[in-house]
Amino acid sequence: LRADVKGFGSELSSAQRVADARLGAIEKSGAQMSRNLSAGFNLAKGAAIGFVASIGVDAVVQAVKSGLAYASSLGEVAQQLGVTTDALQEYRYAGSQAGLATEEVDMALSQLTRRIGEAASGTKAQAEAFEKLGISVKDANGEIIDAGDAIPQIADALQKIESPAERAAILMDLFGRSGQKLEPLLSGGSKAVNELRDAANRLGIVLSSEQIQKADETADKLDAVRQVLASKIAGTV
Repeated sequence: LRADVKGFGSELSSAQRVADARLGAIEKSGAQMSRNLSAGFNLAKGAAIGFVASIGVDAVVQAVKSGLAYASSLGEVAQQLGVTTDALQEYRYAGSQAGLATEEVDMALSQLTRRIGEAASGTKAQAEAFEKLGISVKDANGEIIDAGDAIPQIADALQKIESPAERAAILMDLFGRSGQKLEPLLSGGSKAVNELRDAANRLGIVLSSEQIQKADETADKLDAVRQVLASKIAGTV
């Protein structure tokens, strides 16, 4: 019995040493794994931050480009449509509140400018349309009014016409295909129209002529810089 107990104790001690060695190896391996995981997570975190930062920079750059392109285009578009840049921006906002897209508002302004010009030059059909509304296409100084000034007058004149069909026909004559879509905007008269125009200014979405000019100049300078950089890179390559 003593021999068996001694042998058992010896084997037990040996087993304990083996177990301690195995556990030590496991702990060491686990510690290394932990460090590796930690390093991996830190690397991933750094990459994620860099990725997000690059997205943020790209988004800002794109926003700047879009903003400059929008601002610099206002002057050209306003000139083409025959309105001031203020009126263009105000009516774009007013139209959006009535459910019209920017393109539809621009088209309506373009058509009205054309109709005013035709009426001023003596085209019978267009002259009669404005006479029916009691609107003169020329101001007190004999100057032809622009579409921006004419719209509030048209809105007031339409309120005096009871027949929906007649109002629709007049809107079509003056604004083209976008005419009927302007009915909600014009139905409140000049007061409602001008309130929306004022709201656009209060919201700060109407850029001044100076801001538009500076944006145009800045866009031109950036375009020049891009061309110079492209040329330098091509030459270096």
